[in-house]
Amino acid sequence: MMKSAKLPQTVKTLSDVEDQKELASPVSPELRQKEVQMNFLNQLTSVFNPRVAASPSLAPQTQVEGESEDQTSAEQASAAKTKSIFIAQNVASLQELGGSEKLLRVCLNLPYFLRYINRFQDAVSANSFFIMPATVADATAVRNGFHSLVIDVTMALDTLSLPVLEPLTPTRLQDVTVLALSCLYAGVSVATCMAILHVGSTQQVRTGSTSSKEEDYENDAATIVQKCLEIYEMIGQAISNS
Repeated sequence: MMKSAKLPQTVKTLSDVEDQKELASPVSPELRQKEVQMNFLNQLTSVFNPRVAASPSLAPQTQVEGESEDQTSAEQASAAKTKSIFIAQNVASLQELGGSEKLLRVCLNLPYFLRYINRFQDAVSANSFFIMPATVADATAVRNGFHSLVIDVTMALDTLSLPVLEPLTPTRLQDVTVLALSCLYAGVSVATCMAILHVGSTQQVRTGSTSSKEEDYENDAATIVQKCLEIYEMIGQAISNS
């Protein structure tokens, strides 16, 4: 009977009071924090959902690639600017220390090339003809110095590739003119030498070792003529632009 009996409405049990507190109490901070964490976790894991379209993810990737290319271009431009400033400083230091005149002096005093410079200056001073090989003996003597002349002409070309010609003062202009015309004279002498030797070689029988040496001489002669013409054109262009 006690179990089936009902309490009056004005009487409330302990369980009824607790139920009302649970209904009336707001959402606890801990529960709200858990919900926020779950939402954040869902956002992070949404990229792994295969149902998500691939197009939204392409835009950030394209943007990152564009930013990377812009950064690379900026770095390359900065490196080029730094290199240009560094070169300008070195050229200014070279000019201030008188390095151009010294390098030109080196070119004009190369041991084997100096022979052609002296012959050229002697011919100009005496207002006479330039000495050229005329016999097989003369051509052979010139040919024996091909290797040394290749070294000197190569050194002169490498030196003149540096910014040593500007500014063209009267003294420097005279030096580079002598150098250019001496190179032209050396190239013509070498070409004349090879022409004479080719005519004489048609009457001789070549062996294996002789043929190999002839090829070396021909290669050296071609190198000398080519580099002499390059020096002549380089100096001529510098004079025209000054």
